[in-house]
Amino acid sequence: MAQLPVGPATQSKIADVKKGLGGAKPKLGLLKSALGLLGSRLGTFLPGPIGLVGKAKTLNDILGLLSNFKPKPPFPELLSKIGNLFKRGKNLGDKARRIADRSKQLKDKYDQVQRKAAGAQQELEQQQDKINDLDKKLADLAKKKEELTRKLEDKPRRILDELPR
Repeated sequence: MAQLPVGPATQSKIADVKKGLGGAKPKLGLLKSALGLLGSRLGTFLPGPIGLVGKAKTLNDILGLLSNFKPKPPFPELLSKIGNLFKRGKNLGDKARRIADRSKQLKDKYDQVQRKAAGAQQELEQQQDKINDLDKKLADLAKKKEELTRKLEDKPRRILDELPR
C-alpha cells in the first residue's frame, strides 16, 4: 500500500507538468496572434508584385511592338530610345518576377510555420488531456488507497475483538 504512487512527490510532478503546459498555452496564443498579424500583412503584400509581373509583361509587349515600328521619316534617336526602354522594361519585368518568386517563398514559409503552430496547438491540447486523465487516475488511486487502508486497519480490530480473553 505504501508504494502506491499517490504521494506528494507524484502530485508535485503532475503539478509541475500542468504548470509547464499552462505556461506554454499563452506563448502559443501569442505565436498564433503574431502569425495572424503577419498573415494579414503578407496578404496585402502578395498581390502587388504578382500584378506587377503582368503589367511589366504588357509594357514589354508594347515596347516590343514599338521597337519593330519603322517610321517613314528617319528618327534614329527615337528607335534607340525605344530600344533602351525595351531593355529597361525587360529588366524591370525580371526584377518583378524575382520579387514575385520571393514573395511566394515567404508565403510558403509562412504557411509552413502556420501548420507547425496548429500542430503544436493540437499537441498541447492532447498533452493537457493526458495530464488531466493522469490527475483523475491519481485521485482515484488515492481514494482507493484510503479505503483499503481503512479496511485493513479495521480488520485487525475485529480479529482482536473476536479473540477470547
